[in-house]
Amino acid sequence: MPIIWRLPDGRLEIERIAPKVLDHEQRLHPEETVAQTVERIALTMIRPKRAYLAGLTPVLVVEASLPATRVRRNQWRLNRANEIVVDPTVPDTPPPARG
Repeated sequence: MPIIWRLPDGRLEIERIAPKVLDHEQRLHPEETVAQTVERIALTMIRPKRAYLAGLTPVLVVEASLPATRVRRNQWRLNRANEIVVDPTVPDTPPPARG
């Protein structure tokens, strides 16, 4: 179950938890659902290590809602149903120059 962080500029950051870590955490907290475990990991293990995520709320999305290709990733937006959609109104920025 991917974790989505909606950054202040509208971009999305996607985080996936390794199955091994998720299994371990679920064995430690069998009373939690998978979604609760993923959210707890996001709030206690991921967010504290990245200052730019402070104050942001993680959103859990279904793997199937992720676009198949990352070509237009800068245009990904989260809709009200917590699904990722490609927003064609967002300018498609070119890849960074290599030098």
